[in-house]
This record gives sequence, structure tokens and C-alpha cells, in this order.
Amino acid sequence: MSTSITPRMARARATPPARTRRGRPLLRASPLALGLALAGGGAALAEHAGYRLVVAARPAPAQGAATTLDLRVEGPGGAPVRRFDEVHERAMHLVAVSEDLVDFHHVHPRLATDGGLSTTLRLARPTPYALFAEHRPTGSPHAVLSRARLAPADARPARARLEPETAFDGAATRGATLGAVRAWLVGAPGSALRAGAPTTLHVVVEDVTGAPVDLEPWLGMAAHAIAVSEDLAYFVHAHAGHGGHAGHGGHAGHGGHAGHGGRAAARGAAAHLTLEATFPRAGLYKLWLQVRRAGRVLTIPFALRAT
Repeated sequence: MSTSITPRMARARATPPARTRRGRPLLRASPLALGLALAGGGAALAEHAGYRLVVAARPAPAQGAATTLDLRVEGPGGAPVRRFDEVHERAMHLVAVSEDLVDFHHVHPRLATDGGLSTTLRLARPTPYALFAEHRPTGSPHAVLSRARLAPADARPARARLEPETAFDGAATRGATLGAVRAWLVGAPGSALRAGAPTTLHVVVEDVTGAPVDLEPWLGMAAHAIAVSEDLAYFVHAHAGHGGHAGHGGHAGHGGHAGHGGRAAARGAAAHLTLEATFPRAGLYKLWLQVRRAGRVLTIPFALRAT
């Protein structure tokens, strides 16, 4: 499933809740470290270097046109990885983000018997894209993050499109609406998102009509939250469990991830979620909250500021 959003999201006005190969472009990523924090069993940090993501695009990517990405993961020494264990019900989670942070995709490439993977994307922006691939090579004790870059024809560098004055900083509640669904990041006076420290995000999801929101589990969780730093150097993936259980996973680091599981609870018509994440350094981030309702995955963006 591919989830793509456009930049314009109406802010809620209601009262917030209380509290190249064969002529194809070939891209290769340099090794990156991964910091992984596991919920429930304490923080377990592990660094993984040497896993590279190699991407071949066919046809060459162009703004607005569909392109198929053939993906291969190379392990230490350059040997191709042929077997993967599932991470949240999939062999790979591929996140593509445009350099201006406007276009976002979270897809799950198909795994072939030889270990190759493929997926199709339609890149909406005329900018380079960062690709983040979460996977777990069989035998690895933890999930691994690999990354690469992809650029449509005539792509131009672009600055991140964020609104610092409306960024969630832990103190003021911020809301965003997608269709009939409104989501809130709930702040508390005097609180802050502290860079490098575990942070609990309190999220409320409701229907603007007052109807029960009835969120459905997606990829084994009640919600996923993916965030990147303004310069795309840092990647964070956190989760909220369902049925009141903590989720596993989460991630941070330079090109890596930081976060923990969380919980979900229904109170009246709204869903109350908690997600724990670590934002590695101070600065602005773009976060995409993903929940499923009535069989449809909804992606709601927020700007965040860590200090």
C-alpha cells in the first residue's frame, strides 16, 4: 500500500482536547549506523554498518510519472542479502520523502525468491528524494536501516517546507485534519521535546462529526509515526500498540531510528494513543502519523521542534 499526501492540510479550529545497470539509474547508499530502542525490555542499542541499499529505477524517474524501483540489500563485504525476517508483518518498509518534505510514501516492496525487492512509486515533487529502508536480514538480532537517494529528471534542490511557528514543541497542543478525521498532538504547559531523550507523544484521534473513530490495527499496531529531521539526516519510527499493549520497535540515529512502542485506548468516540520516540538532535522535524480506519490508511502530517 502506498500512502502519498499533499502539503495543504487544514488546521483544526475546534477546541483541542485537554492535556546504472542495463541503462537504468543505479543508486548506492553508504553504510549508516542504527540505534534501536525496544519497548518493554529496556533500551537495547545496536549499531549496524555495512548494509547498503542499491536501487535501480525503470524507467528513469520523472516528476508525476510512475517508476518501478528494483531494490537489493548488500551486506558487509558486498554480498547480497537473500533472506529477510519480517519487521511489523513485512519484509521491508520503504519510506520515500521529497527534499522539501512535501511528498511522503510508506510502501512495502515485494520480495522475490532471490532476495530482490520491487515496488512502484509516483514522485510528485521536482526534488531529490531520500529513501529509507527498514529490514531485518535473517540472522540479524535487530532491524536494520539502509538509505539511498533518488532524483526525478531535472530535479532541483529544495528547502524543507515547514512552519516553525506552528511546530509542536511539547507545550502547545497542535491539531491537523484529514477529511472527517482530526488528530491532535497534546501538549502540556512547561513541557518540551528534549533532543536525545525519550519522549512520550500523546495523540488523540477523533471524528469531526463526533462519531466513534474506530481505528483498526495496521501492520500489527494501532498507529505508526514516522519523522525525519529538516535536513533528512535523521529518521524516527515509533508505534502505538493496540488493545492496551505496548508496541515494539522504534528507531533513531544518524540515518537510523529512535523510538519505542506505545499504547492505544478508546475513550468515548476518540482514540487516545501514546507513542514513545527519541529525536536525536535539536531542530525541526516533519512527522507523519499513520492510522487505519474503515480499511483506509490515513496519513496526517505535523511539524515538530526538539530543543
